[in-house]
Amino acid sequence: MKKNKFNSGVPILKESEGSDPISLDTDKAKKFKTIFEEMVSGDINYKQISIEASDENHEETIFEPYIIEKLLKKLPNKLSHSPENVNQYFLKKCATPLALPLSILYNNTFKTGIVPELWKTAHIIPIFKKKGSVNDPKNYRPIALTSPICRVFERLLANKLLEHLDKNKIIAEEQFGFLPKSSCTLQILSSMQDWYNSLDRKIGTDVIYFDFQKAFDKVDHEILIRKLQEIKIDKLTIRWVANFLNNRSHIVKIDENYSQPFLPKTGVPQGTVLGPLLFLIYINDLPSHIPKNIKVKLYADDFKLYSEIKTEEDCVELQEAINNAYKWAKNNKLEFSTSKVKVLVYQAK
Repeated sequence: MKKNKFNSGVPILKESEGSDPISLDTDKAKKFKTIFEEMVSGDINYKQISIEASDENHEETIFEPYIIEKLLKKLPNKLSHSPENVNQYFLKKCATPLALPLSILYNNTFKTGIVPELWKTAHIIPIFKKKGSVNDPKNYRPIALTSPICRVFERLLANKLLEHLDKNKIIAEEQFGFLPKSSCTLQILSSMQDWYNSLDRKIGTDVIYFDFQKAFDKVDHEILIRKLQEIKIDKLTIRWVANFLNNRSHIVKIDENYSQPFLPKTGVPQGTVLGPLLFLIYINDLPSHIPKNIKVKLYADDFKLYSEIKTEEDCVELQEAINNAYKWAKNNKLEFSTSKVKVLVYQAK
């Protein structure tokens, strides 16, 4: 049995030369709460959403005990700091007797749309980014530890969503992140093949690399729900996801010391199974806003545009694609990290 890999021990914190050192764990938790809360401090525009998703050909979803048992047995042999004090090792070892009661629980939460409060609670562990001073609290990123019981249900729901996305060919072929049989390596190989083909024909390529600023934390809930409706996700799933996103609670944990909870106003919940998939759906229509002659490649929230450059018109079209990408980001309440935008030129000799 493995211990959780996240070590919550944090050294003495000091933001700047003139600031007072922060040595008590309770004070460290308060400081990190302030910093992490700012990441998800967008305007609250979430309201009771009228679910209008299509239910055509919708069959009743039943989460069978034998499927749940299989998922439980695949859990890792490790402890976790879950808000409900249930670890994955326990769930795995008790998979057979727990399968039926969890099936009842999962079917009830799905049919009613009621999400248990502890399923919407996350313990936030500050992890050093390995960049800058270890004493500067701004050099830490939040790792969310969530309910393993909820994550098993999320896996069931994610499998259901993936089946719908695959069957209806919804996810853009330009996306290589968080999907079965996709990877960063495949994205790189696909891009390099295009570039080498151009160089073989003595044609250069301009590549623009983009990075969204805290993209997962900035996802607007209303826009996400609308996009789920547009791709015809069934009503029960959308209702559950809407309630799953609403009124979540984050608590910074340092050893056995906790901050006051704070309410994320935006974002898909990190540390969850559904979070990455919901983000892919959120960003999925970006390629459709780029001119057809411009290639787009995405890996989660990182993406690049590139085009063969033969004439001045090619440069103009690439600039149009950049403008469209910025416009899409603004309309979807996301921002690019301008310091991470890079240009790479492959010049034919």
